[in-house]
Amino acid sequence: MLRSGDAMEPVSMNDGLDGRETLAFGLAAGEVAVFVMALMSAYIVLRSGLAAAIAWTLAVLVAGAGAVLAWGRIGGRPMVEWAALLVAFAVRTRHVRVARARQRIRRWSAATTTWAAALRARADSRARASTQAPQTPQTGAVVIPLALRRAESARTGAAGASASTSSSRPHVLGFFSLAGGTGRTTLAVEVAALLATRARSAAATGARGARVVLLDLARRSPAVGLRLGMPPPSIHPERLVAHSSGLLVGLAAPTSSPADPESAALPRALIDGPDCAAADIVIVDFDCDIGPLCTALLRRCDQVLVTLTPTARGMVDAYRSTAVLRRLGMREQIGYVGNRWRAGFDLNEVMADLGGVIAVEIPEDAVVTDAENRHRITALDGGGAVATAVDRLATCIEHAACVELSASGARRWGSHAG
Repeated sequence: MLRSGDAMEPVSMNDGLDGRETLAFGLAAGEVAVFVMALMSAYIVLRSGLAAAIAWTLAVLVAGAGAVLAWGRIGGRPMVEWAALLVAFAVRTRHVRVARARQRIRRWSAATTTWAAALRARADSRARASTQAPQTPQTGAVVIPLALRRAESARTGAAGASASTSSSRPHVLGFFSLAGGTGRTTLAVEVAALLATRARSAAATGARGARVVLLDLARRSPAVGLRLGMPPPSIHPERLVAHSSGLLVGLAAPTSSPADPESAALPRALIDGPDCAAADIVIVDFDCDIGPLCTALLRRCDQVLVTLTPTARGMVDAYRSTAVLRRLGMREQIGYVGNRWRAGFDLNEVMADLGGVIAVEIPEDAVVTDAENRHRITALDGGGAVATAVDRLATCIEHAACVELSASGARRWGSHAG
């Protein structure tokens, strides 16, 4: 009879059911087969006609490897089993890498096809615009330059005033991120200044360029004015200030309570003012806080670019920012731009999960920090990888501003379908 604290001793039954099935020399059938194959390989090496020293060395190594695989044990398992598991792991890993590479190629192919189609549509629209006024189809999309669209609206007269007002509404694009330090303000300033400089160059040749307005809605820590060398006003009212590049900038005054009704009314009046209404492109640098003001103005954006960085924190912010925009019903307006990008960083799985593509990747470069310290625009200081990437982003925005879709009137950036 067992008493408290007593322990039962293990019982071993000599029925042979718990032991390994051995064939010879304490080896299982598979281990014997491996050792025999090693001996046969060693014999083939000896008979291969190589020099005696080399042949005997290779034969001993092959036979020794077979003996290690047959009799060796790691963690109680034969070396043969470990070798089989290693081979299976290598094959499976290679299969996954090949599958990911094929998926990446398909995505890049689709993105390239989309960009090529957009460029062809833009070229065709310019060719048609040079010969005749554009006609709006009942369904589908047509590319209409902003200058021609405004001229057509002016010819319609007072009878079509409401329709012309709707068609000439500025293209509003926002740079958005729930986390600070992603370079959201830097990209907004760089792109807006570059577009304004292009417009000024076009005006010098007698053509009409797009009028660009940049609004700073970072109420707690406005940085657009500081980035451009124009300190934000310390008192209200807020106003549009002309920059040397020809850009009109809405400078925000710092406030500790962006949700204050009086404070929130100022940027509302600014974006509804005549200067913004007469603009072709309005670029908005949104605050990290999602308050009533940011929510209302986000809903008025034609596109919202989520700025992300190639870090773990940047990936989390991309998911959070996308979720917020989707809850606001802006699934079709979401786009992505990568900032401070590093070579070799693979974001395909994350973007596939988000259901979008990165329009442009701005590389990491110390020249951006130097330009910020000197209140200069990197894209205007000459060539370089950063200037080239910003130029591509500005071209994408300029193209999107010239595309008007029929039916719902919504504009779509990239291929976001999440």
